[in-house]
Amino acid sequence: MSVIQFCLRQKYKGLKGNVDLLFDDHFNEVITRSSYVFVFIMISTLITFFYLNPTLELLKTPIRNIKFFQISPSEYIVSTIKVCFYIGLLVSIPVGLSQLILFLSPGLSIIERSSISILIICSFLLFILGLFFSFFLLVPAALSFFLIYTSTIIEPFWSFIDYLEFVLSLILMSGFIFQLPILQIILSFAKILDPTKMINFGPYMLIWSVIIAAIITPSADPITQILLAGALFSLYMSGAILSKILQDEIRKKRAEIKLK
Repeated sequence: MSVIQFCLRQKYKGLKGNVDLLFDDHFNEVITRSSYVFVFIMISTLITFFYLNPTLELLKTPIRNIKFFQISPSEYIVSTIKVCFYIGLLVSIPVGLSQLILFLSPGLSIIERSSISILIICSFLLFILGLFFSFFLLVPAALSFFLIYTSTIIEPFWSFIDYLEFVLSLILMSGFIFQLPILQIILSFAKILDPTKMINFGPYMLIWSVIIAAIITPSADPITQILLAGALFSLYMSGAILSKILQDEIRKKRAEIKLK
């Protein structure tokens, strides 16, 4: 059973109609909302291309006194195209999650749907927080580690495309990771995840955070892995606790409505 079918069954479980037909009716909405995200990615990519030089200068700020080189004549062109697409994908993360929230809203109760606007705003705020975390903490820490580790052996002379891919992959991962609390709340609203079980899973999540950070980190340095693991675990526990608080508030409101 898909997530959407599950949500629709929760909403329409008292009806005798075919929920699969409701799922078919919502398929067009999937296409429409996916198209919104795709168009936003393309527009963001195009805007980045027009402001390419300031963007590249900004991406070079975490590191100083490093000489870059290109291996092939087309490497710079390829790297700029990747930069534009990476940034287009990056800024579309909260938009994509917002569309997911709006798409799943038919399976939520009236009380839960009242929190949708707050979730969307929090999604954008977490996205900005993730950018600051990656650009001002994660990326400088990782690059400084590499420079210190090799400073007495070789002179740093980095490939420009490899540098950009490294920096952008860290920023992109942070953008996704910082949306975890919003995703947890959405799934708890949809009755797919239980907040109490998420909180009880906390000690195991600490171990999994280290494993996941080791897998998704584009380098083998321990600094990046520790920072990512710490952020992932903190965000998971924050999402679990917030989901529990929101569910308790929803139960109280439902009890008050029944008493009235």
